[in-house]
Amino acid sequence: MKDGQWYTISGWMGNSLGLRGNDLICFAVIYGFSMDGESQFKGNLDYLTGCMFASQPTALLSLNKLLECNLILKEKKLINGKKHCYYATNVIYGDGEFEVVDSTKEPLVMTTKEPLVVTTKESLPKNNNNKEQYNNKKRLSNDNQKVEYSDDFLAFWSLYHNGSKQQAYKEWNKLKLKEQQNAIDCVNTYLNYCKYSGRKQKDTSSYLHQKGFNEDWLATPDCYVVKDTDNVHTAKFKDYMVINHQELIYHRNPLTVEQIDDFFENCPPKQVVWAMNKLKKRDIHQYFSIAKGIEAIMNEDIEFDEDSEEQ
Repeated sequence: MKDGQWYTISGWMGNSLGLRGNDLICFAVIYGFSMDGESQFKGNLDYLTGCMFASQPTALLSLNKLLECNLILKEKKLINGKKHCYYATNVIYGDGEFEVVDSTKEPLVMTTKEPLVVTTKESLPKNNNNKEQYNNKKRLSNDNQKVEYSDDFLAFWSLYHNGSKQQAYKEWNKLKLKEQQNAIDCVNTYLNYCKYSGRKQKDTSSYLHQKGFNEDWLATPDCYVVKDTDNVHTAKFKDYMVINHQELIYHRNPLTVEQIDDFFENCPPKQVVWAMNKLKKRDIHQYFSIAKGIEAIMNEDIEFDEDSEEQ
């Protein structure tokens, strides 16, 4: 129920009809929509539960009780193949007297002084925040347990610590001695790769479990390996990039061989070097900007400084 919405509970609803609790609220909401004797409550069940601050089973229980006592009327309609239920009050109060809307359904006064207790078992709403807090506390609790870590693991952990230390130590103990040494030796290579490529580092336990130390993270990407079929300009560009721009060649979207050939096929090698020096560390691998950036430089009417070109 929104802050600006409201409904009216009149004294006669409780005093004369004997309504209490959820039944009283449910009747008051329906009465507010149909008190003219012609209109109906056409809101869905979610709207009603919002007004009652109750669950759907609770709202349905109140509706059934009001129907059994003939205090409300129900009409079913089939619209676009879907069933809709509309409700209206069966009693209109005015000048201290009741008027029955449907004389064939004489309303019965609720004799129960207190509302019936809902026995339906309702599941609690999922709370991901509580679950996350529980997992964090559990992880911290595990990490704080006294564990005797080996010296070689502590040496590795000092170089690469990300995530649960205790979980990482479990994965560490699964490795052979040679693998443990490789893990230590290859840490900086992997961290440099993450730095150059902008990719998120794995947590330590995942890195060890997947044996990431067996991969050559700084191997030249295939699209920058010089092939026999490359023309002199493309080969020159590839060599230049590998030597001078490692932070770019490991980018998630490196230039393809076709793009390199298209951009530099008709450019002299000196102009390629000059263009790359001009671009510096711009993110030239964004496909929507690279063509314009390089094309603008290539089409400039410039005089090359041969000394700077060869650098």
